[in-house]
Amino acid sequence: MIDFLDESEFGALFQLMEELKEEGRQFEMNVESEYKLSFFASSPEWRMKVFQRVSDFFTAKANRFLDDYVPLIINLFDKEPGGGEVPVHQNWSFVDESRYRSVSVWIPLCDVSRANGTLEVIAGSHDTLTEFRSPSIPWVFDGLWDPLREKYLQPLNLRRGQAGIIDDAIIHWSSDNDTDAVRSTIQLIMVPREATPIHYYRNPENPEQLEIFAVDAEFFTRFQMHEKPVGVQKIGEINGFHYHKLSEAELVEKVSVRNPHIKALV
Repeated sequence: MIDFLDESEFGALFQLMEELKEEGRQFEMNVESEYKLSFFASSPEWRMKVFQRVSDFFTAKANRFLDDYVPLIINLFDKEPGGGEVPVHQNWSFVDESRYRSVSVWIPLCDVSRANGTLEVIAGSHDTLTEFRSPSIPWVFDGLWDPLREKYLQPLNLRRGQAGIIDDAIIHWSSDNDTDAVRSTIQLIMVPREATPIHYYRNPENPEQLEIFAVDAEFFTRFQMHEKPVGVQKIGEINGFHYHKLSEAELVEKVSVRNPHIKALV
């Protein structure tokens, strides 16, 4: 958690968000969900506008804390009162994690806690489970939703003007917004400038092969989940890929490499 924006910066941000959201209300969502995410909007043009304007506002500010990172995906995220749970997940792999790390800069537009569905994380899970994540690969913790929510996830309680910076590989979740006000946040998925952004695709007809595609921000404005990437260069493949679903005990053992305290929560 970091102090990210002063009051004048926050005021400018709030005005920018109101302008973008007002324009975005005319577009339908490609994905049905309990929360509003700009990534789901039907207009690639508006999604690119969101990307460009928010990127212009934030990139220099984020690099006060990061070492020359650039945005790859930007999301405007609203939870209406009474709903909006985001399932337990990891973000996809956006770089070769044997060499680089991508991060999400998570910026609330209000004070956030478990009451209004703040971000919750499992400390130590960011580089101990798997480096291969995409919509075409099941989560390695598939089926463990209940114990993960009940025992291991810890909330980030942030004030307006603060931000959380998390490794995209960390397990995270957010609960329903149980207050009477909208919970609004912004997410910037950022990658090192020198890294080639990538996307893994696991072909259902050949599940032991992962194809690797070089992608960019424009790709994600027209991206269709679960479909094979088109219009981008295939730069490699991994053969002999084996998906292994973890038991709770296996997950705890792996995470304990980074977070030995997790064993006390079992």
